[in-house]
Amino acid sequence: CVVRLVNGIVDAAQRANARSISTLAQELEWPQWFVDLRHEATHQRLPTLHALRLAAKEAVFLLFERFWRPQQEQLERRGRGAV
Repeated sequence: CVVRLVNGIVDAAQRANARSISTLAQELEWPQWFVDLRHEATHQRLPTLHALRLAAKEAVFLLFERFWRPQQEQLERRGRGAV
């Protein structure tokens, strides 16, 4: 889940010239430890359950703050006729 989240976030920012996942995540202001956790899960061993739970909680928080809340606010403004 964490691997797919990080890949999905940075893939959307990837342009014609390939850049590292770490660089893209930094540009998008995603925590470096997410990238490290993704690297560990992909290339080494599965992270601890504690680390994965922490990542899941932080991911939900970041997704809410960066995507869902702004979307909700835009819909509420649209509902009031103030787009």
